[in-house]
This record gives sequence, C-alpha cells and structure tokens, in this order.
Amino acid sequence: MKRSTSHLNQENLAYICNNFSKSFQLSVSMICAKGKIVHYPSPEVTWLHPLYKTPKDLLRHLYADNSEQHYPVYHDEMGADHFFTMSVVDEGKYLGCIIVGPCAYGPIQQEEIDRIAHDFNMEEESENLRDYFQSLPILNQISFVHASMNLYYLLYQKPLDIPELLDQNHHMNRETQKLANMEEHRSKSRQQEYFHIDPLLEKKIFGLVQEGKKEEIIKNIEYMMEQTSLGLLSKKSHLRNLKNLAISAITLTTRAAIDGGLPYEMAFSLSDLYIQNVEEMFDSHSVGQLILDALLDFADRVKQTRDEPYSSPIRSCQTYISRHLYEDIRLSHLAEYTSMNASYLSVLFKKEVGMTLTESIQRARVQEAQNLLNYSKYSILEIATLLNFHDQSYFTKTFRHVTGMTPKQYRDRKRCKE
Repeated sequence: MKRSTSHLNQENLAYICNNFSKSFQLSVSMICAKGKIVHYPSPEVTWLHPLYKTPKDLLRHLYADNSEQHYPVYHDEMGADHFFTMSVVDEGKYLGCIIVGPCAYGPIQQEEIDRIAHDFNMEEESENLRDYFQSLPILNQISFVHASMNLYYLLYQKPLDIPELLDQNHHMNRETQKLANMEEHRSKSRQQEYFHIDPLLEKKIFGLVQEGKKEEIIKNIEYMMEQTSLGLLSKKSHLRNLKNLAISAITLTTRAAIDGGLPYEMAFSLSDLYIQNVEEMFDSHSVGQLILDALLDFADRVKQTRDEPYSSPIRSCQTYISRHLYEDIRLSHLAEYTSMNASYLSVLFKKEVGMTLTESIQRARVQEAQNLLNYSKYSILEIATLLNFHDQSYFTKTFRHVTGMTPKQYRDRKRCKE
C-alpha cells in the first residue's frame, strides 16, 4: 500500500498527539471524519466524567459538538473542566477532530464543587464530582490557550495570537445578595482564592468601551484571563454566579457606552437583549462568550457613533429613528421633530450621511433585526412584523441587500459559531 506523503498522515498525527500530550500533561485524542476514535491516550485516562459512562462517550459528544472550525474551539462540560477541539484539515479535506482535555484552571474548592452539584442536580454524587475534579491536571487559562496555539502551529505551521482566537471564539436587574458579614466573606474569599478582577483593569476595560477601542479591549482580555477566578455573587449556584457577574458587566458596559456618546435608547435596547439572553443560557462557557460579545459590540457602536460627525438636525433624525424603529417612520414626522422643511431635511440628510432617509431607516431596522436574530427567540416573520416591514419577502430582500445574506443564513451562521 502506498504511504501518504502528506504532513498530516496518520503516523505524523499520532506522533504530534503523543508528544503534545507529554509536553503539556494533557489527554489528547482524535476522532476521524467517520466518527471512529483513531487515537486514544496511552496509558488509558484515569478520570471518569460524572456525566458520561466512559471517557470515550465524552469524546464522542465533543466530536459531535465540533463545528469544524480551522482554529481551536474551547468547551467546558460542567463549568470548571475545560477542553478544546481542533479540526484537522489537509488540502481542503476534513480528516477529523483532535480533542484535548480535560483540565482545571486552578484548584477546585469544595464550595465550588457543591455549587456545580446543585446546578446539575447531583448533590448525591458530590463525592464522585470531587474525585473527578481533583483528578484533573491544572493549567491556568492563559497557558491552556497557549497550548492550543502550539498544537495549531504543529498542525498547520501558521501562528495564531490570543486576540485573534478570542475574536473567533466570541459568538457574555442585578441580583447581588447582601452579605451578612463582609469581613468573614473577605477572609473566606482569600482562603478559597475567589479574587475579584483588579479594579484598575476593570476601569481600563470600561474606559476602552467608552472610547470605542475594540482592538484594545481584545488585547487586555489576555491579562484578564490570567485571573484565577471571579468574585462570588451567588453562594449556591455556579451558573447563577456567572449570570449575575454577566448582568453586572453588561450594566456597567451600557453606562460606559452612553458616556462615550452612544444614544441611550440604543444602549438600553441592546442591554435588554443581552441580559435576556444571559437568563436563557445553561452553560458557563456561553455566558463568558456573551460578556465578551457585549464588550466588543458596545465598543464598536461607540466608535461608529464617534466616526459620524453630523450636524445637529441629522443627529436628531438618527435619535428619532433609533427610538421609533418599531413604529411607522415618515419624513413628515422627522421634519416636525427637527422643526425643518421636509424637502430641505431630505436633501441635507442625503448630503451628510450619503444615503436617503429611507435607506438609513431600513439599515437601522436591519441592524435591529440582527440583534433580534442573535438574542431573541422571535421567528423571522415575527421580527419582520415587529420592525414594520410589509411582508417577510420584502424583509428578506432588504436584509440581504444590507448584509449580503438572508435572515435565516445570518441566524444559522451565528448558531454554528456558538
């Protein structure tokens, strides 16, 4: 039989997996395109995941969940056990998926195990949970990301950087409990390593949102990832704790964006959508991704707002449009709102903005439709109706004209990335 000359032949892939595993002390497996496990850690793994009968069942689950992206994709199963998957593609042909993990980002304290047991209704199996989490190798988050970058380079001889990975992977009524004894809480937090993010770093991140500096936010996220843990806002539930932190982050991000010049109607509308989406999430990874989504989205919108130096009447028109996207908007309404002649306002708007009022209104509605497609359960027809499109066909035509794809394609692509 003729031996493959490809860099990614079966023998080389086995060599890469074995050496990567020894270098980082992580379990490495591979499942081929037909769904067969072709590489399995040797010696056999010692951990047994509480949600699966065997480690191989977990691997098959992660393989089924793999999106065939050409970069590392990060997963967790119970909020504190971490994996990444990486598609193996050679000359355009999908060969399979490498699965790395699990590991923990730091020692898992009993209180956190108890919260996870509560989230998964596994209080009676807390001993099995403890054994599982204590058996995991420890690799802090930034080192885990660097490990994935190394594997990517071994496979494809192409470098990745952390901002690029975060940007590709991101697709994150505050309910803070009153603490009876703050000093006791602080002492306990120090003992169990529940540190809050450096206030100066937090201030810097929200300052970057206010300035609309999306790329700088991505760069600063790398340092944030080195933090061992976040502050506790819920004593019982691990997922509830992350949701509370996300709601707090979105609230502060919204205020920073408004301070940066984002119209408050748009900011609060976006904030509501993000918070509603937080409450519908059932895993910690998705909550974390949504926090990053919110930071970058708000910063991007602040930048767009600052890059549009329009006259006062035109800004007033844009404010009115933003406030009334779900209503019928006519030129006469805008003329009355700005106290200007309708014909003159129409000419001035086209001159400054570079498009007609009608086009601008439709683009604003399409942008709002994108938010609804991403963060609501409304059907496409319901979204079209809400945003005052005459029918679904016209909505689809307008949406495709603005975005280059249909509403269904847009929603499906977003779900695939997640």
